[in-house]
Amino acid sequence: MTGERNPQVVRIQTEVASQWGMSRQTMLYHGNAAGKGAARKAAMQRCRGELGMSYPQIGEAFNMH
Repeated sequence: MTGERNPQVVRIQTEVASQWGMSRQTMLYHGNAAGKGAARKAAMQRCRGELGMSYPQIGEAFNMH
């Protein structure tokens, strides 16, 4: 299930992006400028810990496939 289809993933992505001072869309755009990579990593770790998602599921939810 991709991030857009899973409201729990969207919630985590939005919360983390906000904490890092960026939009969810900016955080998900590939690249590492302005801490985007660190923010994505934090959101991915939350998805793994809070939702029990597998690495392939996380990759799909974050468009990393």
